[in-house]
Amino acid sequence: MRVEQRIGRIDRLGQRFPEIRIVNLHYANTVEADVYVALRQRIHLFENVVGRLQPILARLPALIASRVLEGRTKTDDDRQATVNDIEIEAARVAQSGFDIDAVTDADLSEPLQTASPMTMADLDRVIRSIALLLPGIEASPMGVREYAFQQPGLGGTIRITTDPAYYEENADNVELWSPGNPTFPPATGDEISDVGVGRLSDLLNKA
Repeated sequence: MRVEQRIGRIDRLGQRFPEIRIVNLHYANTVEADVYVALRQRIHLFENVVGRLQPILARLPALIASRVLEGRTKTDDDRQATVNDIEIEAARVAQSGFDIDAVTDADLSEPLQTASPMTMADLDRVIRSIALLLPGIEASPMGVREYAFQQPGLGGTIRITTDPAYYEENADNVELWSPGNPTFPPATGDEISDVGVGRLSDLLNKA
């Protein structure tokens, strides 16, 4: 798993060629090399990394470490015994258990969602209109769709934005002012009925 992660980083960090070749070197006559060859050539474990055999990969470091510390990897027979144990476990797991590879697209399909009654552009119009904000909320423009935001109980001023792209680039120090964010008024409740999402749509049409 660590090797695959390392390959992924190499493949995208300043990569200038359509193909790259990864070469993994192992010390000969070691249990690590024997296990790697068995996994790659006989069990084809790397082709099933997200399937039933994945849990075996997670246990391999501890298994190899314990065999080495117990002195059970010094001879060819010892190393072959370790490989045999892994192969037996792989064969057992391959015949049972949940296989994530077998999940169909239908099982993963998301339910159809209705379109939001408001867009981020609508919310930007709201945050710029004092008349549409709850009492005590203040939003002072700092830039394009960026505001210094204050509200009771917040304990200070924070930066908010109604631009999702800007938020993605500055998520560490800015909040996206949208439903679900703690700074955004909830859409239900008598005390905020005049600024619920549905009501905001009506107010915007009149603004």
